[in-house]
Order: sequence, then structure tokens, then C-alpha cells
Amino acid sequence: ENLLKDIPASLGKCRDLDKIYFMSNRIRRLPDTICDLRFLELIYLNKNEVDQLPERIGDLQKLKYLHIGDNHITILPPSLATIHGIKSIKLKNNPVIGELPINEQEEVTLEILTQANV
Repeated sequence: ENLLKDIPASLGKCRDLDKIYFMSNRIRRLPDTICDLRFLELIYLNKNEVDQLPERIGDLQKLKYLHIGDNHITILPPSLATIHGIKSIKLKNNPVIGELPINEQEEVTLEILTQANV
């Protein structure tokens, strides 16, 4: 287990970044500037304390894999449905409520398991 609590907003300046791995930390929130990473294809944030995703996550049009299991996310931003080509969203052990903003024309692998339905 790591002790990282914050992702610096300056990460958004790494314009060519295509993968982010911040698993098993204590991160609570992603900086909005992460949505400036136009080449980002993969976000792995499993086992953190994230309670929400940036509203602008839909700006990440190259995003293919969003793995955010074992966090505290209750609502997914509607802009998530605007990401064309996303292949996998893993939400295992998050208390997500309401409808998932998924574009029904996309073939997306969803893993949505909560402790209540394991």
C-alpha cells in the first residue's frame, strides 16, 4: 500500500501521457487538469478513496480503459457517455447509484460488483 493522497494538478501538463497507474493509494480526487491529457488511454485507480470523477472526463476521447474499483464513487459524470471507443469500465466495490452514462452503441465491458451483490 502507498500513501499518495493527491495527484498534482501539474500532471495535466504531461500532454503525451497515455497511461496512469495510481493503484492502492489514498487518493480522494482526480484533478480536473487530468482531462487535458488528450492521449490518455488507460486510467487505473483501483483501491483508493476517490469519491467522484471530473465532470470533464468526456474530454478524454482516446480513453479505452477506466478501472476505478474499490473506491467511494456514487455518481458517474454524464460526459462519460461521450467517450467513443471506450472498451472497459470497472467499478467493482463502488457504491454507484442511479443510471450509468454509457453510450448504448458502444461495446463496453462493464464490471459492476458491489459488496451487496458479491
